Amino acid sequence: MLFSRPPIRLAWSSAFRSARKLPLPRPKLFSSSAPHFIADMETVDTSERLTRLRQLMQEHRVDVYIVPSEDSHQSEYIAPCDGRREFISGFSGSAGTAIVSMSKAALSTDGRYFNQASKQLDSNWALLKRGVEGVPTWQEWTTEQAEGGKIVGVDPALITPAGARSLSETLKKNGSSLVGVEQNLVDLVWGKDRPAPPREEVRVHPAKYAGKIFQDKIGDLRKELENKKAAGFVISMLDEIAWLFNLRGSDIPYNPVFFSYALITPTTVDLYVDDDKLTPEVKAHLGQDVVVKPYGSIFADVKALSEARKQNATGAAPKFLLSNKASWALSLSLGGEEQVEEVRSPIGDAKAIKNDAELAGMRACHIRDGAALIEYFAWLENELINKKTTLDEVDAADKLEQIRSKHDLYAGLSFDTISSTGPNGAVIHYKPEKGNCSIIDPAAIYLCDSGGQYLDGTTDVTRTFHFGQPTELEKKAFTLVLKGLIAIDTAVFPKGTSGFALDALARQFLWKEGLDYLHGTGHGVGSYLNVHEGPIGIGTRVQYTEVPIASGNVISDEPGFYEDGKFGIRIENVIMAREVQTTHKFGEKPWLGFEHVTVAPLGRNLIDASLLGDHEIKWVNDYHTEVQDFGMSGRNPYATGYGYSDTNRYDRSDGGYGNSNNMGMNGYGGAGGGGSGERERRPGGYGGFYPEPSQSSLSPGQSPEGRRERWDRDGEHSSSRSRTRDGEADRKALTSREGRARGDSSWLGSNSSGENVTGHAADVLQMVQREWDFVASDNCIPVEVALQLMDTSTLGKADREPDFISINDKIQKTLKSVVNEHHQGFNSSIGTYHKIQTSIQSSQSRVRNLKASLEEAKSGLLSTKPELNGLATSSQKYDDIIQLFSQIQEIQSLPERLESRISDKRFLAAVEVLHNALRLLRRSELENIGALADIRAYFGNQEASLTDILIEELHDHLYLKSPYCSSRWKPPTADGEGNGANPSSWAGTSSWERPVYAFLGKLDASTPMVEDASRNPEADTFYYIQLLIEALNKMGHLDIAVDRIEQRLPVELFAVVDKTNAEVDARHPNLTRGFASQDSKTNLPTDIIEKRGHVLSEYLWTLYAKFEAIAEGHRVLHDVIAAIVEREGIPKGNTLAGGFKELWKLYQSEIRSLMHDYLATDGESSFRPRIEEAEAKRQLYTGQRDKNKKMFKLSDTDHTSEIQAEQNELDEILRSSVPGLVTKSSQKTTAIDTSESRQGNSGTGHKILIEPSVFNMSLLLPPSLSFIQRLKEIVPVDSDMAMSTLTSFLDDFLVNVFLPQLDETVTDLCTLSFISPDAFTEDPQWSAVSPRPVFRGTVKFMSIIREFSKMLSSIPHDQAFTQLLLSQIVTYYDKCCGWYKAIVTKISPQNNGEVRLKAAARFAESGDIHDIITDLWIGATGSKWELVDKETDLLLKSTDEVPLEPYDIISDPKTVVSLSLLFNSMQWFASHLAQLRQITQPASDSRQAENRPANRRWTLIGAMKPKCEGVSQPVYLPLNQETATVFDTTLQSLRDLACTALFALHVDIRCGVIHMLKRTMVGPKARNMRASEPTTPSPSSVANWWHILSNQPTAASPTVLELNNDLIAFDTNISSYLGTPERCFITSGLARFIDRIFVANTCHIGAMNENGALRLQLDVLVLQQNLKNIILDPTEDASKVGNSNMQENGEQPEVVALPRSAKFLDWFLEGAEKALDYAKDEKESFAAHGDQALAAGNGEPFTYDELKVLIDLCFSDALLGPRGAENREEFMAAKKASADSLLRLNEVMWDSK
Repeated sequence: MLFSRPPIRLAWSSAFRSARKLPLPRPKLFSSSAPHFIADMETVDTSERLTRLRQLMQEHRVDVYIVPSEDSHQSEYIAPCDGRREFISGFSGSAGTAIVSMSKAALSTDGRYFNQASKQLDSNWALLKRGVEGVPTWQEWTTEQAEGGKIVGVDPALITPAGARSLSETLKKNGSSLVGVEQNLVDLVWGKDRPAPPREEVRVHPAKYAGKIFQDKIGDLRKELENKKAAGFVISMLDEIAWLFNLRGSDIPYNPVFFSYALITPTTVDLYVDDDKLTPEVKAHLGQDVVVKPYGSIFADVKALSEARKQNATGAAPKFLLSNKASWALSLSLGGEEQVEEVRSPIGDAKAIKNDAELAGMRACHIRDGAALIEYFAWLENELINKKTTLDEVDAADKLEQIRSKHDLYAGLSFDTISSTGPNGAVIHYKPEKGNCSIIDPAAIYLCDSGGQYLDGTTDVTRTFHFGQPTELEKKAFTLVLKGLIAIDTAVFPKGTSGFALDALARQFLWKEGLDYLHGTGHGVGSYLNVHEGPIGIGTRVQYTEVPIASGNVISDEPGFYEDGKFGIRIENVIMAREVQTTHKFGEKPWLGFEHVTVAPLGRNLIDASLLGDHEIKWVNDYHTEVQDFGMSGRNPYATGYGYSDTNRYDRSDGGYGNSNNMGMNGYGGAGGGGSGERERRPGGYGGFYPEPSQSSLSPGQSPEGRRERWDRDGEHSSSRSRTRDGEADRKALTSREGRARGDSSWLGSNSSGENVTGHAADVLQMVQREWDFVASDNCIPVEVALQLMDTSTLGKADREPDFISINDKIQKTLKSVVNEHHQGFNSSIGTYHKIQTSIQSSQSRVRNLKASLEEAKSGLLSTKPELNGLATSSQKYDDIIQLFSQIQEIQSLPERLESRISDKRFLAAVEVLHNALRLLRRSELENIGALADIRAYFGNQEASLTDILIEELHDHLYLKSPYCSSRWKPPTADGEGNGANPSSWAGTSSWERPVYAFLGKLDASTPMVEDASRNPEADTFYYIQLLIEALNKMGHLDIAVDRIEQRLPVELFAVVDKTNAEVDARHPNLTRGFASQDSKTNLPTDIIEKRGHVLSEYLWTLYAKFEAIAEGHRVLHDVIAAIVEREGIPKGNTLAGGFKELWKLYQSEIRSLMHDYLATDGESSFRPRIEEAEAKRQLYTGQRDKNKKMFKLSDTDHTSEIQAEQNELDEILRSSVPGLVTKSSQKTTAIDTSESRQGNSGTGHKILIEPSVFNMSLLLPPSLSFIQRLKEIVPVDSDMAMSTLTSFLDDFLVNVFLPQLDETVTDLCTLSFISPDAFTEDPQWSAVSPRPVFRGTVKFMSIIREFSKMLSSIPHDQAFTQLLLSQIVTYYDKCCGWYKAIVTKISPQNNGEVRLKAAARFAESGDIHDIITDLWIGATGSKWELVDKETDLLLKSTDEVPLEPYDIISDPKTVVSLSLLFNSMQWFASHLAQLRQITQPASDSRQAENRPANRRWTLIGAMKPKCEGVSQPVYLPLNQETATVFDTTLQSLRDLACTALFALHVDIRCGVIHMLKRTMVGPKARNMRASEPTTPSPSSVANWWHILSNQPTAASPTVLELNNDLIAFDTNISSYLGTPERCFITSGLARFIDRIFVANTCHIGAMNENGALRLQLDVLVLQQNLKNIILDPTEDASKVGNSNMQENGEQPEVVALPRSAKFLDWFLEGAEKALDYAKDEKESFAAHGDQALAAGNGEPFTYDELKVLIDLCFSDALLGPRGAENREEFMAAKKASADSLLRLNEVMWDSK
């Protein structure tokens, strides 16, 4: 029974709020100490892993490395193989980001895991608590660690594009950068111990559970793509793919998904999943609608798709959609932001709105799941309370899983069960592990968060119970959480409201007490999918503002509260959003509410009913009615054997749940019934306290449907839910809320009294501000307040008068306590002050008295003893002598001190010691002391020696000899080894912030440098250089040092070059003797570059890196000297300021020498030395020497000469006598083996590492220009060097040296490929480069062009290069044309041996036949058969005018192969050339007019486009408009030549047919054509008529058989060498052609009888059968045919038959009369129904001439043959019949209609 009065709401004191703000002593309400039974989570020692990771970071040039939690699909829960963050940090929570720098490591996670992370992280890690004020985010921490231009790396597959962009922009502001590291470094650290990727089978999710077939889902998605005008959608989220295709898997624990990608376009569906994971059922399910591809091929496919779209794009092409949760790597593969539109996944939105089948499944699975939970909690309480069993958290979780597994459609857990007791419950995502978990304490709170996966849905339920007596604090905390759960469950809100807006409803009750929880209130739940499902949810995340809650959403409702070290409380139900009916419809919009589907009882003894409102009590009672109906009743088909006793509903009489004596808390016994009143009452319990209805079956109101109906009815009045009381009740409720029970001022019923805060002024002030704020305002009128407190009406505040008086009393008491406290301290301080003042005055008096006494004593002694004055004078002299001895002693100690300072490299102190010594020795009193002569000489020598030492140390650091200089330059990375094609991989220092800039930015030489004795001066090399210069300046020898540096500059640079050369050569020794033999002319120079090019690249990048570091040292030298000059007012002159220009001149010389050494191909290695030697001699004799040039080279000296031996001996003497006098560079000189071969050495004495070649320019120029560009930043601003002309010396070299050598080399290589004997033979390796066989010479020539173009892509371009290459292409075209002419020409005997084109080549080259063939090839509009007939007519006409000779036929197999190869080669060559075409901006032209100044600048800084490292760049041939025209014309010429060869084959086979058929008709002995019929019978002069046979033939004609063999051989050859389109072009229409030629050539038959006709019939059959095997049907594969518009023109499939030839012979055998009858009928039929007549398959009607030949042949046997000559009567009859037939023929052809 429910009480009618409103519930009493406790008035909460302000103690809890103020307790967290004031540093005053107070009782601590929440202890942080953990009880003894809390589980200690295992801490992993990550030291070794971090050390290995940092090594890999150094190798990959990454300063900070980010390790996200997600996998490449941005999954929340991941497979074991993707647990990288857990492996590297030891933290096993599901959310967090690890960041590792070279010295620190941090892990960021949210409030769910603060406790867990603090226990699992070892001392290497710092914990970044996300969301806590004052704690940086992981992005801020990363930015801080990357300060100073460092590089931050991350696996691009594990971060979203938006995340990468955001982090990159943040880093850029700090001068740092973000790079994607394709190889995951943690995987490398993990190594073989990393778990293997899962290979579980994929399953079909039945449509009865999915509610929709996957084809319909894809159809809906395509509509969305159409609306957004998108090219397609790339899906990477695993749950979206599983939902879309109605498939499920087991690759990730607890999530029924499988590793896959999907690509959906308007026409295709591609699923990327490994085939071995698909069962036959799955493959049948997918059918033909889905193309299955390997999982790992997605990136290659989308990259290829992106490239294809770029090439085919004609305008603003539609973009691909990509989920904003996809990986950065996938976005980059698709082309980045230019081709990708990042959106919130439309699949995610559709998946979040469940259909009716999914909603029904969610309701059903939660009923089964609720039955399992009830059984579990009943079992657990029985074990703990009745049986006193000891159970740990894992035992309990295992039992729950066992119980769940018995239910229908169970598929597994939806997440790791959180079974937590006591303080473990405060770890929000606690995960118990066997052997490392706690024993369940019945006297502590037990929190269980668990869920199951069922085929019809997913569950997620949290319940909190106490099996003993909970404290008041626990009860009130639980009740506050329950109120929040009810607030969400009963919320009604307009459509369009987001979960962000609803979140405050759950937190409001905790917020009123200053409490909160650090997780969201609710998350989306999938349908047999991920238990955490986006994009909807309830919480404070920004993403929850993007998507409003919609009807059909399934969400969890799970507020909580957690007290660290004590307990955790969370209550979670799954709720479904649906439309509700409200009294009003504001805005005419739908209103939504929630329906809960979880049926599991709540912890009864944890509820404080006094804190619940009436509507909340009603909710609890109604909810447990549903639980009773569906979970705890025997009517539930999933009910267990556990019974629950009947109880009453809530009432307030005893603060509990009723006053009946038979309240079985968690009774075990009968399955309901009335329950026994004698049953023992136990503490704790949950649910099961309602009278059980007597019905034995579910009523409509108790079924799920009835429950929804009841929910709908309740919802009709839900708009007034928040106002359940009348006005008086509201007023009383307000009073009880705003008022305070005087004796209750502690939080959650604490035992401390209300007086414990009265002494705290801040608490009182807060209370006034909170409850009486109008009193504290400036506008408050006390009289009005008094009147309100006296007013007893509803508008007055008379009921609050006691509170007002109580507050006043507290204020008075607080003020008194404050006064008392401070007054006491003030009083005590007054006495102390007086004591101090008195002591000071006393001390002053004593000092004055002592001073007076001393003065009196002094005057008394002088007056009484005058001798004391003399003693004082003598004492002064003795003091002077003693002081002199002290100075001498000090001077004697200075050498040791000086050497100590020098050995410690404290040079400023050493100079100071030296100067002090010299100053002392120059004092007048010490000048005449002879004992100081040696030490005076010593310090004089040491001054020179120290100068030498300082200069030598300066050289060591200027030229990188010191090991401390290693940080000033970075050698090239190992990624470039063996990759000569990608020299940019050596330039890995562009993103490295060089130390020099930091030093120069902080340099301040305006004051003399102060030496820091606590640091190692050499550790900072630039600091050390400044120290040395300051020391030299302090000695006054700065000008000497500058002069020495300038003098030694050439020698030092030579040593750097030589040492670098030797180091690289030692790392990459050339195992061959010398270089490749020069007689190997067939190999390209680029082959050597491929093999050894990386060696030269490494050498150049290393050398230039050192050069740059040396220049930086000189820049520091320059700036420090300039600052000293300015500081000390030294006159500026060239002596101290001109060194940088000298350095640059030497750099130019070295660069020029390197280029000459590696480009020169003339073999003159001594070219430069001879010139320089002559120049040196000239300077020696004239006395004029350029100081910028070397007088000699150290490499040319004889190290074994007598002079060298004497020099070594002298150095040894000087070294032993005067330390520091001999430079260390001299000491380090080593002998060079003179026996070493000079082979492979350059003119400068350095060993040549790779054979010289002009193609080496691609390796030489980029590092040179890169170095010069960086040098530009180092050159001092006050230098007299012109920045715009830094590279002008390279321009002269390229124009005057490189271009002529390039021209000569390329011409030689190309010519060699032309004239090679096998240039026009088939390349045996053609399949590696072409789909069809091509010439060996073409392949080789193309490789030369590609290598040439590749080289041009790496150097600044000039059109002279392009002109050079175009001229070679034109030359090659001329060679191919000449070769073609050679194989298609003939020597005609009839024309006096004249060389002429063969007939087929002549017809194919030009003329009407050529035009028709061209139309046939390109598929011109019009009927193909009309073109075939025109071609046939023209060929007949031409061959009649000029009869074909045997020499005209070129179809021998060798020629057919040659022409086929020519066609393939020219087409392939033109196609590959076209890929190189690229029109660039107008460039400089090397062919300038001679009278114009040569101002060409090839090597301007910025002329080079930077290449992307590790990315294969396309090769182009840069063209301008002029050269592009020539290039296009040449390409067209190549294509025309290819077509000419193909046309020649096309015509030649037809010419062969004409020639052979004519021979067949004429016979072996040709006779003249008859002019007229004989008038009288006369025997023929030919004894044997070819077509008059006496017997029936048994075989075809020999010429026809020969023609058949020729056709077969021809077809075999073109099939092997040509493609399908070309074969179709050659053979298509051949049957029609032969048919017409056969009939046309019958005019050459002299006479023929019946047997002759029968043999011709055999000939027709033989030809027809052979043609069927030769002629391809182009309609079978129209896409492969060149004239593919055949289908568009409606062309019929080609009929391979000879109908007219067969018809001609058939009519002949029927006789003339029948033939004429047939002709008449045929003519009439074609006149009436032409198309139908033609479709009959008998061919077109015969012409008059053809019929006349037929009639003549019918009588030829009698008229012209031997039969007529023997029988005159037969002759005359035949003659008459012939005349009649011809007369009738005229009638048939001209008179009939």
